Amino acid sequence: MEIEEATTRCKAVVERVERLPLSKITSSCKSTLLRLANSELSFLSRSSLSASSSLSCNVGYIEAIIHILEQPYITGVSRVCKPIHLSSKTGCTREVGVTSEAAHIDIVCSFHRQPTWFIVSSRNPKYISWDSLGKNKGLKVRIEQIICAAQTFQALTPTVIVLFFANGLDVEIRGNLVKDFSFRELKSDLSHFEFAFVDGLEDDWINVV
Repeated sequence: MEIEEATTRCKAVVERVERLPLSKITSSCKSTLLRLANSELSFLSRSSLSASSSLSCNVGYIEAIIHILEQPYITGVSRVCKPIHLSSKTGCTREVGVTSEAAHIDIVCSFHRQPTWFIVSSRNPKYISWDSLGKNKGLKVRIEQIICAAQTFQALTPTVIVLFFANGLDVEIRGNLVKDFSFRELKSDLSHFEFAFVDGLEDDWINVV
C-alpha cells in the first residue's frame, strides 16, 4: 500500500467514525477508534518513505471494524479493540495452556439483538496460521482463549462470537475450524467480507460465528 492511499483511507476512517451515532456506540468506543485512526495518520506523516513506496499499516483492520459497526443490525456497542485478561487460576486457561494472557476482543455489541463478540482480521490469509510457532500465536490458541474468556466473564458473556476475516481464510484452516470447533459459515449481508461460523460448544451455551 502506498502512503498517499493509506493516508486518504485513514482520513476517511476518521470521518466514518465521527458519523457513528451515540445511539449505537458509546463515546468512549468512538474515542478509542479515533485514537487508533489518528495514530495511523501520525505514523504515516512521520514516515520517510516516498509516495511511491509501499508500507504495511493497520488501516484495513480499522476499516473492517467500521464496516461492521455501520450495519443497521449492529447496536449497543460497548467495547472496541480491548483485551480481556485471563487469570492463570481459571480452569479453562489451564486446559489450553494459557497463563496470565489476554483474549483480544475487537467489538462487544448486539448482533440482531443477541449479545455478540466480533473478532476481526484483515490479514492476508497466507499469513494466518492455525498452530502457534515461536512467539506467533496461532488461530487455534486464540479461539481457545476467546472461548475461555466468554466462559469466565459473566458480565460480558456473549451468545454469539463472530470471527470476521476481511480477506477470506485458507481452505485448510476453514477445515480445521469445522473439525476442531464445529464451525460453519454464516450467510449474512456483510457485503463482500467473508467469515466462518462455529456452533455447538459444550452445553450448547454459545454460538461462535
